[in-house]
Amino acid sequence: MIGHGCAIPLPKFAEFLWIDPLRDVSLCTMNKSRNEPGPGRSAFVLSDEELRDLLMHALDVRERIILDLMGLSALRLSEVCTLEIARVDVDGRTVQVIGKGNKLRTIAIAAGTADKLRVVIGKRRRGYVFEGRKGAPHISERMVQYMVQQAGERIQFAQKAPTLKHLNPHTLRHTAARRMKARGFDYEEIARFLGHNDVARAVMLYGTKTFKEIQEKADTHLFKL
Repeated sequence: MIGHGCAIPLPKFAEFLWIDPLRDVSLCTMNKSRNEPGPGRSAFVLSDEELRDLLMHALDVRERIILDLMGLSALRLSEVCTLEIARVDVDGRTVQVIGKGNKLRTIAIAAGTADKLRVVIGKRRRGYVFEGRKGAPHISERMVQYMVQQAGERIQFAQKAPTLKHLNPHTLRHTAARRMKARGFDYEEIARFLGHNDVARAVMLYGTKTFKEIQEKADTHLFKL
């Protein structure tokens, strides 16, 4: 699907993604929920500033794409590792992944991510986007986990979240989901984007309001007479 194919138009998702996250763009600040109670691993997310810092300090273009796919487009670890070249549409700015239950879904990617994918893929037309070592068909999950952990150390993640110790792919995925929620995506849209089977799961994971969100709503709708 490089440069052609039936890409599904996702205008709202495209607006959510940064036009080119490699550039020094102005970002809306997301409320940090790290000290607020939440369901399991989704309680901690990176702020926009921290996410941008993480992306800007990627060691190379391959690492940057991987961080983009998880931190901006909410791909699962396994989906990143097994991303096939034939399922990338750089012109349509989408990728198709095989998620849980072998279900195929189409996901929007940032324009800058698409440009970098074009460079990494080059003239290849088959196989996996991220090749593995020593003859492995694709990059291993352990390698990506280590890559994310090292990226977290470069932005001193452990000081920001001592209870987690290391940055992990799941935190990046939840960061993307929380950014969607903060920008007005409804739970059906979030569920489809993340590949959840039902809306109820998205509500369970991301339905809690941060105190700042409640305070801003009160300022807007409650305290004005």
